[in-house]
Amino acid sequence: RKSNYEKELEVYNTSLANVDKDIDKLRDKCRASEAKLNEKKAEIEALMHEQSEINKRRLAMLGESAEVKGELERINTMGEQYKIRRAEINSRILSVKSEQNLNAAAVKDAEDELKRISGEVIKTAGDCDKLQEELKELIGNIHELNDKKQRKRQELLVAESKLDTLKNLSERYEGYGSAVKRVMEEKKNSSGVCGVVADLIKTKKEHETAIETALGGNIQNIVTLDQESAKECIEFLKENRAGRATFIPLDIVKPKKDEISADMLAEKGAVGLASSIVEYEDKYEPAVKYLLGRYLVVDNYDNALRIFKKYDRRNFVVTLSGELFAPGGAISGGAYKNNSNLLGRKRELDALSEQLNAFNKACAELDAELEEKRAKRTTDEERLSSMQSELNELCVEQNTAKINLNHANDQTKELEKRQEELKRELEELDDENSELAGKLKELDEKINASDEAAKAEE
Repeated sequence: RKSNYEKELEVYNTSLANVDKDIDKLRDKCRASEAKLNEKKAEIEALMHEQSEINKRRLAMLGESAEVKGELERINTMGEQYKIRRAEINSRILSVKSEQNLNAAAVKDAEDELKRISGEVIKTAGDCDKLQEELKELIGNIHELNDKKQRKRQELLVAESKLDTLKNLSERYEGYGSAVKRVMEEKKNSSGVCGVVADLIKTKKEHETAIETALGGNIQNIVTLDQESAKECIEFLKENRAGRATFIPLDIVKPKKDEISADMLAEKGAVGLASSIVEYEDKYEPAVKYLLGRYLVVDNYDNALRIFKKYDRRNFVVTLSGELFAPGGAISGGAYKNNSNLLGRKRELDALSEQLNAFNKACAELDAELEEKRAKRTTDEERLSSMQSELNELCVEQNTAKINLNHANDQTKELEKRQEELKRELEELDDENSELAGKLKELDEKINASDEAAKAEE
């Protein structure tokens, strides 16, 4: 039994030893399993940590994705706003261009109007200057005419004074004999008295000396219509003891036969028969030829002497300077101490009368011309005033046109400035849009990267 027991004990001990071995093995396995478990726990904890990190990243990515989407929506909204703003700016640019076209037309109209008005201003100013020059010349002409009129008036006064003096001398028969004066003073009472020879004939001034020389004292002879009138005058002189006078009755006076031949008249230096170089009324022809029909007028002394001698000293020859060659050979000449120039007096009276008429006519013409020029001056001054008023109005219109043109030009500059500003604004908007497009591209890339990262982590 003991052996059995021992045997059993040995078996038990052996089994126990085996159990211990098994327990040791199990313990080793437990330790190994525990170590593996710890490793797994560590791995699990690492995975859990990693999962936590992934979850955190996922949450962050989800938040970032939402932010990106929000940003994307914002960018898309801004893109839509860009389109709207760009359309508005283009519309404003088109509006500005339309305004520029209208303003360009306004500028051209203003330039054309300014050009037209400036042309009218220049023309009107030129017309004013021309009219002012004409007025100046006209006023000068009026002053000259006034001066000329004053001179003419003065000459007229002098001529009137001289004429009055000569008329007075003529009417009082100054230079005539006292008997002639008395008869001529009574002429109004005797219709048969024609007048003194000096008053009944006239000749050219250059012939006066020759004719007066030829007439000599006969120049004071009194011509009557008939012998009865001559008798009445003689009786008057006798009754009044007024002196003696010579009368030439036209009804009985008989001119002597012409003694001057045609050959003498044709001689060199011969001026003509004395009776042929005076003027008179036809009824006085007998008296004129009676007094002057025998006298040849020659231009100078030498020719007169030559002709006188050539024709045997038979005829009266008188020179223009007053030398007288009488038949037979007597020669008279020299200078008159007191030359009353009775024949020239009538010529002077006629000349003065004509001169007075001419002066009066000239003064009347001057008055008419002055009146015409004064009227023209008034008209021109009114025209000038009207033109100056018109010029002032045109200057106002010109200034208005300049202001309009300046305003149109300023408007052009303003529109150009607005157009440049709109272009810059459009450029800035396009730059902003380009920047948004870049951001949009970046966001798309981020979204794609995030999606791929999410897929990779799953």
